[in-house]
Amino acid sequence: MLVPFPGEPWTIDLAGAKKAARAIVDATGELPATPTIESETARGLALRLDQRYAESGNHPRDTFGRDLVDLWCGRLGLEHTTRILIAIVRSPNPNPSGRRSYEIRRDGQPWRRLREHVATADPEVRGRAQAVAAEARADIARDPDSTPLGIASLRAGLAYAFCDDAWTTEALPSAIATGYGQLAVLAAVRDADQLARTIEALFDKPIYQLVEELPPHAPNVMRTLGADRSELLIRIARRAATKKQQKPWLDLVACYTAPEARQYLAEVGA
Repeated sequence: MLVPFPGEPWTIDLAGAKKAARAIVDATGELPATPTIESETARGLALRLDQRYAESGNHPRDTFGRDLVDLWCGRLGLEHTTRILIAIVRSPNPNPSGRRSYEIRRDGQPWRRLREHVATADPEVRGRAQAVAAEARADIARDPDSTPLGIASLRAGLAYAFCDDAWTTEALPSAIATGYGQLAVLAAVRDADQLARTIEALFDKPIYQLVEELPPHAPNVMRTLGADRSELLIRIARRAATKKQQKPWLDLVACYTAPEARQYLAEVGA
């Protein structure tokens, strides 16, 4: 699904928010009368917001990341929610094997939900939250060891959530090199030519980065590229190894009316 740029008209879907908040409380206990950054950072860590992996595998399907952001924004506000997410990323790695570094989930959560709240916030509120993000970026620039495991993912998450053009440009090389959740930052690129160049660079990387890891952010990519860049999506679809991998790209190509899109869909029988 699309996610908004700051200031765009957008309505956050909060259906089921009360049920979601109850699930969080059932899993981690009641919120204090006055929640603190420390108490809620601990809650987020308990619900694995610092982890890419679910207990059952590589692609967590729980909604705790999204729902916690909703809960925190409602109780603490956008500025403190941003502080909590940053604190979670910067927390020491609890895994004694040292195997896991912090990585953004493939679906971009919880930064995806933060972006919705950023986009719909009053400009003054948004500005205060972005100042918190800028402060964290400055901290890790001065002292990289303060965030030893997640610098690139934190930078990508903040760029994705706040859509700051300079932050996005800085995050793109790591996203190209690393893939997975960092590809969320492509959905923060506003310039179609810059985005097209980034996708071209990804064709030189393991193709699964484009075919399998970009789909959660493809609607934003497609919107930014515009109506005359269908050939890029067709090239991605052609590189899919299975019908399952190809399906989301065929659905996106079908949104185009360009002759090359119609021709390709007829060629594959879609």
